[in-house]
Amino acid sequence: MERVRVSVTNQPPVEATGVTGDEIDLFQRYIGDTRRFPFEHQARAFQIIREGKECVLVAGTAAGKTLSVVIPLLLRVQKGLSRKILFLYPALALLEDQLQTIRRVAQSIGYENAIGHIYGGMTRRELTEQLTKPILVATPDAIYWFVEKNTKYGPLFLYSLCQVDDIVIDEAHILSGLMGENLKAFLDRLNVLRTQFLHKKRIRVHVLTATPTEVVDKLSKGEKVYGRSKVGEVIFEAELLSKGNTESWLQLIQREANGDFRRMIVVVNSAKRAHQLFFACKEEQQNSKRIMPFLRQFGWIRLQDVGRVLYTQYPHLLSTVEGWMREQTEHILIPLQNLYDDDNLLVSAGTLSEWGESWTERWKKRISSEIKEFFQKESKRKLEYTLNGKWRNHQALMRFGRLTYQDYQRTIDQYAEHLIRAWEANIHTLVEESDEAVLTKRGLQEFFRTLSLDPLFHGIADDLKNDVFRQRIPLRHVNTPFEKLLTLPLPSIPIREVEEVCIKLGISFESVFQACMKQIQLKYIGFLQGTDIPVILYTGSMTKRARNGLIEAFQSDEIRQAILISTSAVEVGVDFDADLLLSEECTSNSFLQRFGRVGRRGGNFQRVVLLTQDGGLYGKFRRAFENKDRLTREEFSEEIRSLLPERKHLNSSPYIHLLHSHVTRRLGEVGRLIAPDQPEVERLLLEKCGFRYGLRSTLPQVELLDEGIGKDPFQILSYIPKEQLRTHYDSFTVAKADVFFDQLIYMKRMYRILINQDATLKQMKVMLYWHKGQLHGIDPTILMQAATRGQPCFYQNTVHAVLNRPNALKLALSETHMAKFTQVYPYLQAIQENPKLNRYILGIGDIILQRGSGHDLHDLIDQEDDPIILRNQMFLYCPYEAGRDSKDTISWEGFEQELLVFRNEDYPEFNQPFGHILIDRVAGACVEMYRRMVETA
Repeated sequence: MERVRVSVTNQPPVEATGVTGDEIDLFQRYIGDTRRFPFEHQARAFQIIREGKECVLVAGTAAGKTLSVVIPLLLRVQKGLSRKILFLYPALALLEDQLQTIRRVAQSIGYENAIGHIYGGMTRRELTEQLTKPILVATPDAIYWFVEKNTKYGPLFLYSLCQVDDIVIDEAHILSGLMGENLKAFLDRLNVLRTQFLHKKRIRVHVLTATPTEVVDKLSKGEKVYGRSKVGEVIFEAELLSKGNTESWLQLIQREANGDFRRMIVVVNSAKRAHQLFFACKEEQQNSKRIMPFLRQFGWIRLQDVGRVLYTQYPHLLSTVEGWMREQTEHILIPLQNLYDDDNLLVSAGTLSEWGESWTERWKKRISSEIKEFFQKESKRKLEYTLNGKWRNHQALMRFGRLTYQDYQRTIDQYAEHLIRAWEANIHTLVEESDEAVLTKRGLQEFFRTLSLDPLFHGIADDLKNDVFRQRIPLRHVNTPFEKLLTLPLPSIPIREVEEVCIKLGISFESVFQACMKQIQLKYIGFLQGTDIPVILYTGSMTKRARNGLIEAFQSDEIRQAILISTSAVEVGVDFDADLLLSEECTSNSFLQRFGRVGRRGGNFQRVVLLTQDGGLYGKFRRAFENKDRLTREEFSEEIRSLLPERKHLNSSPYIHLLHSHVTRRLGEVGRLIAPDQPEVERLLLEKCGFRYGLRSTLPQVELLDEGIGKDPFQILSYIPKEQLRTHYDSFTVAKADVFFDQLIYMKRMYRILINQDATLKQMKVMLYWHKGQLHGIDPTILMQAATRGQPCFYQNTVHAVLNRPNALKLALSETHMAKFTQVYPYLQAIQENPKLNRYILGIGDIILQRGSGHDLHDLIDQEDDPIILRNQMFLYCPYEAGRDSKDTISWEGFEQELLVFRNEDYPEFNQPFGHILIDRVAGACVEMYRRMVETA
């Protein structure tokens, strides 16, 4: 393998000896050494914050950035100079790591109970309790969770944040592009509320960053302080890989494992590659003596296995053990048809009522969809023949003779109403005075048998029953006997949680551990093939529960050597050190973050190896470093930024400012005083689809069985069959998949995911356009009706076809339709002034997904045949020619962090109309790209 090498030196920071003050005293108490002084950049940060000013600290890893702001800010709180402070961390791992430092400093001044942690999913009581504390920590995503999802807490939450005098934003360079703009707009709103209604000064914003990017200047105008890192000399190597597959990486790791290192980090760019590499590295057969030190802390065991042991050894604790096991299955869903006939379902009457409405609505939707499909594709006679043949269960519908689709729909609605009334009547026979309903599977079967005796439901009771018994309910509602509970597919849990429950129950963990030992498995720790070197996996696709303690194990002094396989999850937040790093080619900022993980503790011969398959890039490295033996860190960073690409970002969007004006108006009278004028486009959006917003991705994810793990639908849905998919609609999730991430890593791609462009355009709820520096909106259904003199054209024309006929559209507005279609006039005028508005469609609506295999293409559906649709998504449609022409003036390539670009021409085998559809990954991206395209000359 070819290789380039250069030595990277560092000038260490200098201690600010001789300085005095409360900050110095607290610093020395924290360090535990009165002879130690802070670095010069730390001392300068102490002084700036003590004087009540904003500070921007620019320094690499191992520079003590956190202490630079935590110490003076906590002293300001103690002295009453700051009422409340908020620490914002862009990654949860970073928050958890830095929270330990904050707690240790707070403990030094007696404020260990003054720290509040804000996270998504909190109850009102939990949120109120945390907000009363003077020191708050959160991720920006948690802040946006309360703004978007939990709107009922919004005013309380925003008012509490207005009490914050100082905000610290750590690793601010991560919040690039629209993320930074979004956060700035949010802070601006808080400042308006503070200054106008609380008569307070603006919030002081302190920024910690390794890179002085444009977003840093947006977020804070504070004095910039530049610091140095306390790191040693590092050898940098660039190496050309002939292949980039898992086998090549395994050979590379085994080669380096023969060298002299203590801690090796292997960083690849995808979680799938990291998991594949980990399982390829570790030995299949584990030596019990070697794994014993890890089993107690990192072992996993199936819940039913530990349940059997506890039941056998401590039968008198059966009810307590069973209750604990049910707590572990909180998120598990089980099909009704899988229950035993005598299993009890312990639920409230209200829950049963909700189930009945949900089941009825699902049945109604399925039947309506099937009948609609027949009306579209088959004759009515064919429909009636099919209903009497294939759909014998729907004979009752035939009593009405030859009906229109609308007649059938009304009939189905009537059936649904009667069914809900029958269900409600049945609930009253089950509910006792305690308001708890005891329902069994046998009881449900009896309900449908009784229903079939009713002449009204005689033909459809079996169909309804089949629909209901396919539904999944939370396992926590199933009061199955303990012996049967052990036979269900229960999850695995960490063995350390078994130890915790043993302590609570007052029983011997040692005896339980010995009895379970053969069933305990190490999931994410193993040993490198043919060696005694532990290999550890750490990625963002592992649950927090699974990651817990892994970094500590990697850093443990009890282990002579260790290898960590990871992704960008190690770039920020986790405080650890290595003397060897193998990194896949990545962006310059990411690589410099990874580079900073080596040499943090000093020492000799620290190495970083950048691996690439790109011969052209390798040639650039060779030319850049061939005559250089040594570079300073600053010189090396400049070279890396010139050699490795950086992601492009959209730095602003009109949608973001529209969004935050809307959030402000939601505060009631106070909000309306700040933002009194509601634009017409906002009213239209609220009426038709609402707003989508969040700091990072607003693209709904597919949620896996791994708790809290979601994936991009355009990637994950190409692997998972419909039998393992369940539709789920909320702001964050489009579907749930009955698979774990580790099951996906070896799955082959089975499908192609496409967007049905024609159907998506027909489902558009709001069409937006940019004119005279403002965003405007129109109802696309009115537009299409206007173009056809009041006749809907959903199945004859796409929206784009209508927009390509502005003259015809104008003629269609006869005097009788003038009043009805007044929304169209401004748009027509805008088209005349800027014809580019007629080339693209910016809209909000449902994205209709299709899935193809071979040459077969069909709508994407779940296990219940319900469509999986991206609801209320912002999109930008560019017909093929317009998209191709637009690349001459502006390109959307390189904005993958904020935009998802879909091209039908990438899948010619499906014979779909060519064109581009851009979808927001971050709210406002499509609007900004559209603005640029229509304004470009």
